Amino acid sequence: MKCPVQFEENSEILLDYCAGKLLPETAAQFEMHLQACPDCRSFREAQKSTWETLDAWEPATISPDFDRKLYARIEEH
Repeated sequence: MKCPVQFEENSEILLDYCAGKLLPETAAQFEMHLQACPDCRSFREAQKSTWETLDAWEPATISPDFDRKLYARIEEH
């Protein structure tokens, strides 16, 4: 397998692997590559950290009249 970090044509493999979208046989091949490639391991860890942060994020609640206020401000301009 050509390194997805070094060869753009394989870059989707990294993202699909991190998202759990690879077919099992492709995932197994990529996991073998990960053992030998510090760049891909680093990317995987960064993606994992990003997704964990996003999963933990909770948006602020909005007021019940948010839409009314928004449309009023739009009308002003």
